[in-house]
Amino acid sequence: ESQRRVDMMKIIDGGVTAAEGFQAAGLAAGIKKGNTKDMALVYSEKPCVAAGTFTTNVVKAAPVKWDQHIVYEAPTAQAIVCNSGVANACTGEEGYGYCKEGKLAAQSIMTTDTVSKEVAVTMEIGGKTVTLGGMCKGSGMIHPNMCTMLGFLTTDVAISKELLQKALSTVVKDTYNMVSVDGDTSTNDTVLLLANGAAGNDELTEE
Repeated sequence: ESQRRVDMMKIIDGGVTAAEGFQAAGLAAGIKKGNTKDMALVYSEKPCVAAGTFTTNVVKAAPVKWDQHIVYEAPTAQAIVCNSGVANACTGEEGYGYCKEGKLAAQSIMTTDTVSKEVAVTMEIGGKTVTLGGMCKGSGMIHPNMCTMLGFLTTDVAISKELLQKALSTVVKDTYNMVSVDGDTSTNDTVLLLANGAAGNDELTEE
C-alpha cells in the first residue's frame, strides 16, 4: 500500500511555494557583504499547524530555542523567517530577545552551498490533490542527527498537529539523521514543517 502511494507521487515545480496558500521571498538585509541575499521569509495565508525537529547538540542557538517554543507550545504558526551569515548562537538572553522581536529572518538561506535546493511533489489524499514543497541548505558541519541543515517544508494537507509531528519525526530518523559529511554537528540544525489545510481534504487524525 505504501509503495503504491509513493508511485502516485508526482514531482512538480515550485519548491516551498508549490502548496496552496504559501508565498516566499528572499532579500539582501545587509548581513552579508556585496548585496548578497541573506534573509528569507516563508508565509502562509492561513494559520498552520507546525512540526519541527532540532539539533541534538548540547549548545542550542537562540533561534532553535525560539522555534522549539513555537512548535511545542503554540497552537499555530504562520511564517518562517530565516537569515544566513550570522547564527545567533551563544548570545544568551540578548540573542533570544532578537528572535522574539523578529529581527532575524532558497538563495537567501545558503551559506557554503554551491546550489540552492528545493523540491515539490503532489499526491492524492481523500480524493483531493495535496502538495508538499520544501527547501533546505547545508553542505558543511553535517553529521548524523540532523546534519547541519536548515530545512523548511510546507504543505496544504489538512492534518492534526500531533500526527504532523509524528510523521516528521519518523521521516527525519531515516533521512536527515543518516547524513554525515565532516563529523561535526551544528548549534542551529532545524527542520520545520507547516501545514495549512488549504487542500480541503478531511483532516488526517490517524495513521
